[in-house]
Amino acid sequence: MGNGRKSPGPSPDQVRQDTALYNLDMEAVEEAGVGKYFLTTIFPDPIQSDSIQRIERQPMAKHTIPSTARSEFKISSPIPDALYGYNRNTAFTQQFTQLISMKNDPMANARGMIYPFFVIEFKGATGNLWVATNQCVGGSVSCVNMIERLNEQLRKCKSDNIQAIDSAVFSIAMNATEARLFISWKHNKLDYYMQQVECFALQRPDDYIELRKYVRNIIDWGAGGRLKGIQNSLDSLLENGRQRVSGVVKSRQPPSDGSETSGSKKRKISASHANSSRSSSVQEQDKGINAGDYITPQSQSRN
Repeated sequence: MGNGRKSPGPSPDQVRQDTALYNLDMEAVEEAGVGKYFLTTIFPDPIQSDSIQRIERQPMAKHTIPSTARSEFKISSPIPDALYGYNRNTAFTQQFTQLISMKNDPMANARGMIYPFFVIEFKGATGNLWVATNQCVGGSVSCVNMIERLNEQLRKCKSDNIQAIDSAVFSIAMNATEARLFISWKHNKLDYYMQQVECFALQRPDDYIELRKYVRNIIDWGAGGRLKGIQNSLDSLLENGRQRVSGVVKSRQPPSDGSETSGSKKRKISASHANSSRSSSVQEQDKGINAGDYITPQSQSRN
């Protein structure tokens, strides 16, 4: 995340002269105004043809929320101020068949975003960042849970060639003066963790520029290595499904020509054996069979 970038960004002097940034704090701008400013300066809005998609203020689907054994740890439905994930129409064109077979499982919300990886929560100039941090917990662990469910399907394939996906998800809680960057992951079967990575004082030019760099690097990671890993995993699931279907079809195929010939011989032998049995029965009847060996209709009526 801290790698340098070749793309141009604002200079320290430009940040110092940004009166809109300065007024966020001085005029105690509310949450909507803070979000509007940073969504146009720090957080890029991908174009429609990109694999990455940004959706604002959209509730996450209930199936994304991890279940908990204890009622006090229940997570309410997250509504991130901004959420970065994948555009289902452009990111998985080669894996569309597999996505269709998984129904709603890969979708984060009603807009159809696929496997999100970056959650942003805003507060006003006087807003409490602990509230925003708690909202980041709900949104980010729901994103982690989605990838972990995909990993569960991959583990069922039982193939050494299929690798699990890194389910880590990033989130940012911020107001007009401070931004906190977190990373979330699943530690074991039940426990999720969220760790603060960095903190930025947004009125300081160097911190402002550094945050912008971290954000762009996270989005590049999402559009690069993470996306490729998910695409490969969906390809593996599709291929595994085809192999299972092929195995079932082969097990139901009729026997070959040689088997049919063998079967015909067996049927002929069985028929000959039946004829032989019938002949033996006739011969035995000719010899005479004790009355106790079988019951005739007449004897049944007498009984």
